[in-house]
Amino acid sequence: MIRTLKLCSVALLAMSHSPALTSAATFQLVTQLDAAALGVGVPGSVAAHGDTLYVASLFAGSISRITDPLGTPTVASTFGPALAGNGRVSLSTDGVTLVAASNNAGVNDVVESYVFGTDALNFTAGPAVYGRGRFDGAAVDPNTGNIFVTGFGSGLPLVLNPTTGVDAGMSPTNLFVSETGTGFRDLDFDSATGDIYLRAVNGVAVGKRNGFDDFVKLDNTTAGVQAIAFGATVGDGFNSAINVEYVPSSLGAPSVAIFNRRDAVDSFADQVRVYDANTVNGVVPATFVTQSGAPFTTTAADSGIYDFSYDPVNSLLYVSDFSASQIHVFRYVPEPSTALLLAPALSGLLKRRR
Repeated sequence: MIRTLKLCSVALLAMSHSPALTSAATFQLVTQLDAAALGVGVPGSVAAHGDTLYVASLFAGSISRITDPLGTPTVASTFGPALAGNGRVSLSTDGVTLVAASNNAGVNDVVESYVFGTDALNFTAGPAVYGRGRFDGAAVDPNTGNIFVTGFGSGLPLVLNPTTGVDAGMSPTNLFVSETGTGFRDLDFDSATGDIYLRAVNGVAVGKRNGFDDFVKLDNTTAGVQAIAFGATVGDGFNSAINVEYVPSSLGAPSVAIFNRRDAVDSFADQVRVYDANTVNGVVPATFVTQSGAPFTTTAADSGIYDFSYDPVNSLLYVSDFSASQIHVFRYVPEPSTALLLAPALSGLLKRRR
């Protein structure tokens, strides 16, 4: 009897520490915000943290701060100058700094840093200040608080002090990979580890954090970054407003990189791609569903302009939908892993053996 108890206990322990076995992951709709009704313009990018949601409008729009987005959404403030051209295609926040970047092929492009919650401007600057030709995406590095800025074909990411905008003294190297090219449009970080995810015109690459400004591939030893999503079904040429977001694992489901593929003839399900964040071309069979469990669709899914923001406080994924003029909020609801399914049965066996 004692031997059986030990064997069962070891089996439970082994499964609790074994890799999760998941066949699919589901993102279930929690709520939707009507951008038009809120008067925040056509949503081009979003950044969420706790009870605060920022929405930037495309095409000469400003930034709006929305409080209580999950309850009674209220526009608390509207700030930032209207930017000619595409406007702001990237927003990111860590709950301390809000950073925005515009994208208009270098004309009127800026990167902006604001104080989260108060909307006070830290700095704003154009690419020419740093000897760059353009900006495309920006994100806050969770390890240092610095701002990483990318630009299509403009070299390695620019790293700036979040308050002053001066060069932060970080020099990340070897961030390009042949499968995705050098056309970086957006980036995001794993807030727990500082790993970087880069959205290029031909896919997505990951760099595992290995120090202050050092990144390595998935083997955790080779310097640089590694493509985790690439190929004909991923690349979308020279389209702008293509974004990426890291979403941490939930129960038995893997951590994933979510990005949009801009194809005017596809539906939401085809345009929004989900890949395992730590596997080469590891497509995750993910579905987006409504609150009732029915397949999620949008009223207009013909432009492929979506931006994503994972709120670590509430564990929710915000998706701005340009065509439908809405912000969709999803919860990551994965299928239980095999270990989680077997644990109750083994627990019952232990009780009976006693």
